[in-house]
Amino acid sequence: MPDKSCDTRDGASLVAEQFVKNDETYKFDGMADTLSLRVEHAGSLGDVVKPQFRAMTLQIAMPLAPTEYTFKAKFDCLHSGYGDRTGKYLAQVITPHEAEITVVGCQVTSAIMDGKWDMLGEKIIE
Repeated sequence: MPDKSCDTRDGASLVAEQFVKNDETYKFDGMADTLSLRVEHAGSLGDVVKPQFRAMTLQIAMPLAPTEYTFKAKFDCLHSGYGDRTGKYLAQVITPHEAEITVVGCQVTSAIMDGKWDMLGEKIIE
């Protein structure tokens, strides 16, 4: 049985927040008092299917995908760069970061920071 705790915006928000707090970039030198999170998108099949077609669609689309939420997370770091930068030369400049994080069924399915860093894979997007 699927976990329903993230079928709400608040539940999914907690998943996204914990994901950011456990991310290598944030853990390395993220400034806790700068972390903010807001919902950018909330959607499920029920949001896009007209009521008269819902019954028919439910039969065709079973099992339904869990509700999907996309969040925008913002925080600052004490240095430039991404990931665990231990042992690397770092510019000492406060660096703002913005990440788009998608949560589906209590799982982060996508997390892209500054449009160029894959937070799930901890690598630059090419």
